[in-house]
Amino acid sequence: MKLYREEGDHREALCHQDGRVTATFEYRDVPFSDGRAIARDILVGRCDTCGDVILVPAQSTPAVANARSAQQCSFEVNVPSVFVEMLDAAAARITPLATPDFRKRLFFFYVNRYAHGQETSAGLATLAKRSAELEAGGPAKRLSMKLSAFANERIETVLQRSSLTRTELIKCVALKVGDDIVAPERPRHIGQLTVLADILYA
Repeated sequence: MKLYREEGDHREALCHQDGRVTATFEYRDVPFSDGRAIARDILVGRCDTCGDVILVPAQSTPAVANARSAQQCSFEVNVPSVFVEMLDAAAARITPLATPDFRKRLFFFYVNRYAHGQETSAGLATLAKRSAELEAGGPAKRLSMKLSAFANERIETVLQRSSLTRTELIKCVALKVGDDIVAPERPRHIGQLTVLADILYA
């Protein structure tokens, strides 16, 4: 990977309007095509003919991803308190530093596994049937999380595959967390989750 060190570096590139051109690297704010966010002060290649941004070097990719992640979506559900308590019990077993925000990390850890096929939609269907047994009794709690656009897209992927609602998904994930982390003598994924917690609370 070539690292472009400063403004003024040049490279040949293809422009959507002008064909093969010379691009000059410079720092600038770049809006996303959907108009919902801006990647600020990143190094990009500008077409010397029309002035459009036609190159984003690899070194600018983390800043672009960070700007996209900053687009936050709300995830809010009302569920019986037992499901929230299951997430909290798991969080406490993973790290003594756990705060309520760790619920989101734990929830997304499992959403990501379902999105990647490491856990099955059939498994979610089984958990959905079990969740009905825990509906009665106990107060309801409002679970509210702010998620990046990336995380929200992953959730939508899982919802489409499973035909669950968001409320059903949080219940199923809480049950899965209970089965994997709270109940067993040797919790599953504890190594990965401990590393996640260590990084989060560093």
